[in-house]
Amino acid sequence: MDEPASLPPRTLLFLALSALATAASWVCYFRALQIGRASQVAPVDRLSLVLVALFAFAFLESDRRVRTGWASRW
Repeated sequence: MDEPASLPPRTLLFLALSALATAASWVCYFRALQIGRASQVAPVDRLSLVLVALFAFAFLESDRRVRTGWASRW
């Protein structure tokens, strides 16, 4: 695949939605830093990783086995 335009339309849609969500997340993060203390904002931001994992397990039927280390993928 040499050109992004050759990607399927559904893939392009999800890429665009992902870009918009990422931009909105950063705007909200910086706004929260402006009006709140970093010691309160940063932990909430870091919690998003846990939420993504929980949603993946719950809605995407991800593998529920716990794996450790990069070598466990193979």
